[in-house]
Amino acid sequence: MAKWQTPEGVAGSTELIRVFSGSVRPRQCPTEIAVKARPRMAPMNRPAWKRKTLELNPIKVLMSVLDLVEHEELDLCVALSRLPTPGSAGAKLAGEWIAPIHPGLRRWVESAARNYLSAFPGDTGGRLPPTWRAIPDPWVEQHRLRTPDHRGALTYETCVWGRRYEYRSADGLVRELRLPTMNKSGTRTRDQAEIAVAAFVTARGRRVLERWFPKEGRCYSLREDLPPEENQPPAYVRVVEVGCGDGKPTVLFEGSSAEAVQRHRNLALPALAQAVDGHGYRPGYDCDDCKLRVDCRELPRSPGLLGIEDRERPRRSWSITQARYYAVCPAKEHFRSLLLPGDFATENSPAALRGKAVHAFLERLHGRTPRRPCSPEDAPPDQQTWQAAGWPLTDEQAELASRMVSRHWRTCPLRGLAPDARIESERALVVDDPAADVLVTATPDLLYERGGVWFWRETKTSAATASAETVPELLERFPQLALAVLMFVAGVRRGGRRSIELEVLRPDSPDIRIIDPFHPHHGERAREIVHRYAAAWHGDGQAVPNPTPDGCAACEFRAWCPCPAEMPDAH
Repeated sequence: MAKWQTPEGVAGSTELIRVFSGSVRPRQCPTEIAVKARPRMAPMNRPAWKRKTLELNPIKVLMSVLDLVEHEELDLCVALSRLPTPGSAGAKLAGEWIAPIHPGLRRWVESAARNYLSAFPGDTGGRLPPTWRAIPDPWVEQHRLRTPDHRGALTYETCVWGRRYEYRSADGLVRELRLPTMNKSGTRTRDQAEIAVAAFVTARGRRVLERWFPKEGRCYSLREDLPPEENQPPAYVRVVEVGCGDGKPTVLFEGSSAEAVQRHRNLALPALAQAVDGHGYRPGYDCDDCKLRVDCRELPRSPGLLGIEDRERPRRSWSITQARYYAVCPAKEHFRSLLLPGDFATENSPAALRGKAVHAFLERLHGRTPRRPCSPEDAPPDQQTWQAAGWPLTDEQAELASRMVSRHWRTCPLRGLAPDARIESERALVVDDPAADVLVTATPDLLYERGGVWFWRETKTSAATASAETVPELLERFPQLALAVLMFVAGVRRGGRRSIELEVLRPDSPDIRIIDPFHPHHGERAREIVHRYAAAWHGDGQAVPNPTPDGCAACEFRAWCPCPAEMPDAH
């Protein structure tokens, strides 16, 4: 087996390899995962650390609050009172540093904690069942070698994130790993290899001295100070996902320790080996906090893309969608960036829902195997078909949507496309703006290559008749086109020519416009638009709500915001 090659800009020892269950998740950067698995290796040009003005990790806050309740036996209200408020310097909770908490995030944490604690069997009043024990120390499976292997490793450690418990049953000692999720359980598709790693560590792992995982390359120290009954291997293992939105548990794995070990051997080991030996870079959303980004040759960079010269702010990611949310209400954008659960049915007007339905339908058509262009017969014939696809369109909107899809074949990008032409649907594109220390992101409806030219296509729907808008007017109306201009100029999809297409589907006929991203006037106008959208967001460190009667009534995050309940006409 070939030896793993140290990437450029990285130095250190490979003697320790540490993997987590999440290491096997797909669509992550292979090199980043491989370097993370070697904690004694580090980039030579590490990005500077910056203190956050607001906490951006809801699950970290929830886990700290639950630690105070389960391990320090505090009442939930007391634990919540220790959360740092906006404007403070932050606080250390249960060994974890927490940045100031937005009031809306605090509301979610309180609700999530109550739901999580209600998920235990029996009516325990938010406490553990009497026979259960919460385990404060991580479980780690450690394997030491006498001589370095082909990777240069002497020690392998396999870890898992989650909340740990033990109790007795008729089968003997049971270890249970509980995985809190932001919303309802069972809605997220977990990779089977990830579940296998979690079950294996729960079955075979031993408690270690460090309450928190070492940040730099130390091996874990096993807790030899525990009496034998405190570190017994379990007879039975359960891995349970708990929805913090409804308090309902979903069992991901349950079986004997031997079954967990066998499942790990069959499903997890090949995926883990691929993860630690990974090569190549895959720029995406993970570039936001990647420590390798300074020397990454695949990450496009465009200093000043946002027109902002300020590196003092904490590093974040930004998109046109975020900008639109921020323009309506800074708190709404903050809640969305935190991925808080929301009532997303409230944000969709009939026309917006129709647009999303058409977009999803075209994405499915363009992803068919074997690849083939769209035809008039591909359109859904009636409302029931849209309903069956999960889109609750009214009769009128369903009829309009079907007509729009049936007209799309004339401008379908797959018409006449070579069989080996590259095509990407909903692929995340990123550009780093080091002047603002922001990862700029976009997700084109479709990227495809034709005759050596990369095309970025955005598809919109409209019931109105076509109008003769100029390119500057189109950039203003659809700011994602302005961002597309800047990202293509910044080097996204290097090599060859690049072009932008706007496809507007109408009930009678499609309308397509071509925009040259390298036209100097287009670039100047695009920079003005993008800067206007980004500037206020970049300088904001508090995300104060902007309450309006109509906006709050239709806000999908209304349950977490402190403002609507105080508005007289919001009751």
